[in-house]
Amino acid sequence: MMPTPNRGGETSSDWSRMGWWGAAILALWLPVWWRLKDVWMVDPEMRHGWLVPPLVAYYAWERRKFAPIAQDGRQPIGIGLLVIALLLGAGGLLVWEANPMWPLLMGVVTGVMGVATLALIRVTEGGARMRFWAGTVVLLGLALPWPTMVQQPLTMHLATMNAHVAAEVVSAMGHPAAVHGRVIEVAEGFAGVEEACSGIRSLQTVTMVAVFLAAFFRLGWRRGTALILAGWAVAIIGNLVRTCYLILVLAQEGTEQMNALHDAAGNVVLGATLAIMSLIAWSLPEGALPQKSTAKPSGAHPLRWGALAGLVGVVATIEGSILTWYAGGERQTARVGWTWAEREDWTAAVITESAREMLGYTSGQGRYWARDEDLPSVLAFLFHWDGDMSQLGGAALHDPLVCLPSIGSTLAGHLPGLRREIPDGEIELQTFKFRTANGRTQYVFFQVWDAFNARVWDSGDDANWNRWQRVMDRRRGADTYQIVMVFEGEMSETRALELGEKAFRSIMMPVGAEGDQVVENGT
Repeated sequence: MMPTPNRGGETSSDWSRMGWWGAAILALWLPVWWRLKDVWMVDPEMRHGWLVPPLVAYYAWERRKFAPIAQDGRQPIGIGLLVIALLLGAGGLLVWEANPMWPLLMGVVTGVMGVATLALIRVTEGGARMRFWAGTVVLLGLALPWPTMVQQPLTMHLATMNAHVAAEVVSAMGHPAAVHGRVIEVAEGFAGVEEACSGIRSLQTVTMVAVFLAAFFRLGWRRGTALILAGWAVAIIGNLVRTCYLILVLAQEGTEQMNALHDAAGNVVLGATLAIMSLIAWSLPEGALPQKSTAKPSGAHPLRWGALAGLVGVVATIEGSILTWYAGGERQTARVGWTWAEREDWTAAVITESAREMLGYTSGQGRYWARDEDLPSVLAFLFHWDGDMSQLGGAALHDPLVCLPSIGSTLAGHLPGLRREIPDGEIELQTFKFRTANGRTQYVFFQVWDAFNARVWDSGDDANWNRWQRVMDRRRGADTYQIVMVFEGEMSETRALELGEKAFRSIMMPVGAEGDQVVENGT
């Protein structure tokens, strides 16, 4: 019996094939997208990730008209590659469950699932179709964050450039502005050019949109590259215009009005950038349509629903095994976290929305302790992360040695660490002496604390081992704190350490696994 055509030119066999492949793609990729959603929700630079799956689906729908005829692709090498990819994917998903914000792992697992997809096409429909769909599968990588080694230096450079150029422009317009690192000072106050204002968020979104536009309009790699570069230029210029506008608002109307317009200005710039890119892509000559294959079918392997059920069963077994592993219980250790001491002589310190966005912490508070008989006023912050260590990118990036020089402070020296005993160990706060942009002396006490293992977090090679250790311990994510204390004053370094120790003991207290206060050694 011949398959029955419908009004759209598709036959019942075609619809059955598309339904089979839709279910197969969902089975392979839903575990990846389900985990990537954490990045898309938490990281403001990755909000465009939500658009990638539907855009790829639409692109595949349009390209299906030009796909070569399916051939019999059953070969041992294709089947073996599919099995290996599924096994590697299962291992990667197991590790990903405990490390939800590890960029390198995201890329590896996404790549493995891409190989599994192409291997499945090769096994069921032949090498010609596998090569035809390879570019479409690669587009799914646009949902991934950029590597840290690329994103962080680029962010810093763009933010610094944005601050200096904006200060020059605003000064030329009659409002004298000075730059301290990435902070712009005008008569009415200060404005920080944070990561979101550097243009990096626009660059990632623009890159994703440019690649899809190049694919939809068949621009080829040369015109596609030109479109990406044009989009980057428009994004950087647009963010510069936004910064200048906000600094002018600050100079003329004050901080409150600038903060009220901050996000709206960013949305306008992003929308204008995407509109300009679309016009550029539309103005470029489209590439030729692919030629429809005239080859005749040669016994293509039928897409059996039993095979699809087997694939779904394999993926379900992998996910069920992962859930069972992590539901098996976590290894209990001498967990020690931190909380605020119960005091009445402090006031809450405001943490700006931009700071919350950059640090990405689970919970955080700031407190301002007014001076007593011998202690200068102390500003303290306590941040907590219960996710992956790599989510501490915000904490590591805003280490005092990185953050304070960016606002014009100069490191004047390292002081001996501030030690405090806790059950079965101790914590040592790093201590720094800075000179602020206005010439004042500032003492900063800082540490990142691994509460699960009750020790200072190691940012070196040990951090990577911790990721594997969490898998073996059957626990999802980390349990980490960042402790910050700051006070200003002209005093000897010995006196600063004495006052720092007093402040630390008075403001913050260690707590056990159940949130109960623990007894400190020697007290």
